[in-house]
Amino acid sequence: MVEITASKGTTANQQPIDNCCFDIMTQVEKKADFLYHATGTYIQDARAANRPELAHLWNAIKQDEQRHLDLLKQEFAKDVQEGRLR
Repeated sequence: MVEITASKGTTANQQPIDNCCFDIMTQVEKKADFLYHATGTYIQDARAANRPELAHLWNAIKQDEQRHLDLLKQEFAKDVQEGRLR
């Protein structure tokens, strides 16, 4: 199990979360960060370089990552509803 720690080394409510919840939260953050920062820049760079096929590829990757993020968010919501995350 993983514990979420509050500031100064104390644990928030002393309630550990399981590894699966932690894994989901970690991947949600990574995918959201990628979608927010990287893909817009990559698509713009490809368009600026007059490489529409590369822009299309980055857009397809962006759509896939958005779908994966949506799946993770659904699973996270289920964990919250089922009391796995306090």
